[in-house]
Amino acid sequence: FQDCRGASPHMEPGCGWQQFEHADVDVAHDDKAPIAVASDADIEAARETCIMLGYGGFVVRKGSATFRPFGRDVLLEHKSSGLWDLGAVLHIAPPVGTTSGTRASASEGDAQCATLVTCEGASWKCDPKTLSRRSGYFASLFRHTWSDADGGHAFQNFPGGQRAFDAAIAWLSRPRGCSVGEPWPLRSLDDVLAVVGAAAYLDAPKLLRAAVRSWYFACDRSREELLQVAIAITEASLQFGRDDEELVTTELKAMLHDLPRHLLPFAPEFLQAPAAGLAILEIRSAARETLAGHLRSVGHWVGSVIHGVPQRGLPGLSDVPVCAHDFAVRLFDRHE
Repeated sequence: FQDCRGASPHMEPGCGWQQFEHADVDVAHDDKAPIAVASDADIEAARETCIMLGYGGFVVRKGSATFRPFGRDVLLEHKSSGLWDLGAVLHIAPPVGTTSGTRASASEGDAQCATLVTCEGASWKCDPKTLSRRSGYFASLFRHTWSDADGGHAFQNFPGGQRAFDAAIAWLSRPRGCSVGEPWPLRSLDDVLAVVGAAAYLDAPKLLRAAVRSWYFACDRSREELLQVAIAITEASLQFGRDDEELVTTELKAMLHDLPRHLLPFAPEFLQAPAAGLAILEIRSAARETLAGHLRSVGHWVGSVIHGVPQRGLPGLSDVPVCAHDFAVRLFDRHE
């Protein structure tokens, strides 16, 4: 990455990363998922991760880097250099690329080595090789020269609509080393659910991983939100081959890792994909048990013995027995 140490916030595209000594940003954020940085190689790795998540930058303080889950322009607008920022180094991501992976008008579709990808009223000028590396859908499209790939490709009914299309194509087509741009980073539940569905449709497991992490690390998430995204990941996992399915289920386990056992129910939606179902069993088995969760489990067991009432999952999801053995048997029966 080109180092633009001390550059003006209003620099031209292609100038690379900006770096500000004794600076941070004064917008609300959570210092989640810190990354240890002890060398230039660690800084470059943090920069790659930052771009992958669609974030505008990160701050290095006392040997740790924490991301700032906002766009580049927001971070520049709210850059601060107060007393509490002494010793911090603010890294600002490059601008959105201008050579490919950009919103385009129909008249720009004939640019050399670029193809026009459209959906409803949105058009993106993209490098076919970049799309093919990141999406199995586009790899097949250009490899087999489908009739609608000549000069461009138009989606008629893209899952999640135009916003999901914009988010997916912005990430899939970004030039290496350039920021993703709007509508990234993903902050709303609706956005991440839509992009997870789009990633399954486009056979792009790394897009799914980036979407989930961009949303998850942006701020604290409720148990209900986490379970909704977990169910969406479970559904998406059915669309991927073995290696990609493993990547997706690994992301599922990472996202639910911190949930205590009594907050992670065996929802019936997790039965629809064998790999995801096994992942849920593994997560719940390794999850920590809290006092509240232990009392809740004992209460369910006592009630079932005294009143003959079957143990049930937590409210807000379809009823399903809490017992891991029963869940495993149902999973085996369904996918035998």
